[in-house]
Amino acid sequence: MKKIVTILVLLFLTLGFVNLAIAKDDDNGCNGAIWTTDENGGIQDKNHYLVNERVYLNAANFDDDEECTWEIKKLPHDVISSGDINTDSDGKIDAALLYTTQPGDVGSEFQVTLECDECKKHDNYRVDEPEEVPEFSTIAAIVALVGSLGIFMIVRKRH
Repeated sequence: MKKIVTILVLLFLTLGFVNLAIAKDDDNGCNGAIWTTDENGGIQDKNHYLVNERVYLNAANFDDDEECTWEIKKLPHDVISSGDINTDSDGKIDAALLYTTQPGDVGSEFQVTLECDECKKHDNYRVDEPEEVPEFSTIAAIVALVGSLGIFMIVRKRH
């Protein structure tokens, strides 16, 4: 009985390791990576945008000269933009313009997906509210007006 249990345990362990060795991850075993960026491609993972900013895509470690498709999905499920793109001779995509953010995008999260053959990669970004610019207070306006009048009076006396 002890021998049978030992054999069964070894069999299950062996099957578990074999399954791990041949299992593929969610990205189908591809090494490619994508990230949102700016127009120069210099920012990695630009994940916050304002209205009317452009969303660009960088990618690396894909197959050379590969035909790919991309899409932007307003989470949870609305596809708002999509297209085709090719990697370069080094398996990269440099600062490809995908989308210009719209007023209706504010407060939403988006997912960019790049699919090349069986390799699928994702990156997320958000469109944020613009920051409020503080306005002059009444006191600051009065100080500016009095200062202007003072300068005007000094310049007038000299002439």
